[in-house]
Amino acid sequence: MSPTPAPVAKHPRQLIREAVVALLLSKTDAGTRVWPSRVRHVSSRDLPAIGVYTTEESSPLADASPRKYERTVNVVVDCLVEKNDALDDALDALAKQVEDLLMADPTLGGTASDSALMRTTIGLVGEGRTESGCASLEFEADYETSPGLVDADTLDDFAVAGVDMDLAPADGTPEIQDVVIIQDLPDPDPEP
Repeated sequence: MSPTPAPVAKHPRQLIREAVVALLLSKTDAGTRVWPSRVRHVSSRDLPAIGVYTTEESSPLADASPRKYERTVNVVVDCLVEKNDALDDALDALAKQVEDLLMADPTLGGTASDSALMRTTIGLVGEGRTESGCASLEFEADYETSPGLVDADTLDDFAVAGVDMDLAPADGTPEIQDVVIIQDLPDPDPEP
C-alpha cells in the first residue's frame, strides 16, 4: 500500500478569493449566486450574480534572508445584472453593496494585510439576448509569503563542502579551491 500524499496547502490567492466570496455570500442582491470564478456565461434567470477572480500579481522581494515576498494581487469582483431599463441603477446598487462589505473588512477575513478598491469599469458583456450589465470592481489585496522551511529530519547530515575563492580582481576563475570535510571529533575534555 502506497503512503497517502501530504495535503497540498492552498495558495494565498485562492484563500483570498474564497474569503471575498464568504464576505459577499447571501449579503447582496446576488444572494447565493456568488462564485470564486469568472461568471460570464450565466442566463438572465441567474442574475444578479457575482464572480470573484484574480488577474495579476506583483511579488517584489522584501527580505533576502530569510526570503520574504510582499505581494499585491488584483482581485476582480464582477457584478452582473440583467440588461433592462434599470440596468445602471441595479449595477450601482450591487456595486455599492460589494464595496461596503469589502471595505468594512480590509483584511478580507484575515487573508490579506490590507485591501483597497482601485477602479470600477462598467459596461455590457455577452451578446444579443444573453447580454447583461457588468460592473467590474478591481481591488488590490496585499499579503506576504515566505518559502516553506525544510524539515531538518528529512535532510542528510552536512558532511562535505566545496569552497572556491576568486581573488581580487574578480575574473570568474577561482584561484583557490578547497574541500571541507566535517566529522565528529572526540570530546577534548571527557567527563569521568
